[in-house]
Amino acid sequence: MFSMVRNLWTPKLLILPLLAGFVTHLCYVHEWYFGMSEVSRFFFVCIFFCFGVLVSTADRRRFQAFEAIAAIKAALISYWNVTLEIGVTAADRRKVKTRLLGVLPAVYTFLRTERAHFSADELQLVDKKIHKLTEVSEILRKHGLQSPEVSRMHQYLEHIYNSFEILLTIKQYRTPRTLRYFLQFSLILSLLLLSPEFSQLGQFGIAVSMIIGLFLACLIEIQDKIEHPFRKHPEEIKEAFLERFQTRIELFETKK
Repeated sequence: MFSMVRNLWTPKLLILPLLAGFVTHLCYVHEWYFGMSEVSRFFFVCIFFCFGVLVSTADRRRFQAFEAIAAIKAALISYWNVTLEIGVTAADRRKVKTRLLGVLPAVYTFLRTERAHFSADELQLVDKKIHKLTEVSEILRKHGLQSPEVSRMHQYLEHIYNSFEILLTIKQYRTPRTLRYFLQFSLILSLLLLSPEFSQLGQFGIAVSMIIGLFLACLIEIQDKIEHPFRKHPEEIKEAFLERFQTRIELFETKK
């Protein structure tokens, strides 16, 4: 629970409920009461619906990132399985293992930067790690892997590049900032415009407006976080990239 609050904490969680409660309090004190017309209600519902679509789209992009990560891991494990099957020497096996384990940390480190845009030099650092997998194919060829199987290794490499390009697209092309800010501003404005209606409930209406303001601030913050799944502290993305992968590689080696 504490971890969830820490991850969601932002000044909006304090400012927005207090602002909503203050405006509702002013309406209550000065008796600014009125109910919303059906047209106005429909307008606010549309705003909330559009924001819901925005959150859903961002969450879908997040799951696409997980799928791309899974594809990279599957290709790397396939490399390792072939290495174990053909009986590579211990020295060459360590070389293969080093190259396989170097890919995911490089990809993760690159993607976790906050910037949506990146330089060619930054991208080249990851490309070099992925390109080193071609050395794995040559090591396997040296130990008797036939040409059709070597060709399959190159297909694994293609899958890794394709998945990395998907991750780059998710990182670079997000929901337009103008649209996100407009919808967030519209939601906050809608809450304030509803204050005269909340004020009809008296002190209870002030509490209700503050609670809704808190929920709304949490929703906006959640949308901001899932919009960019490679933030500085992405626990679940980090786990998907790094944790358990090295353990699985070692377990495969032990079983063989």
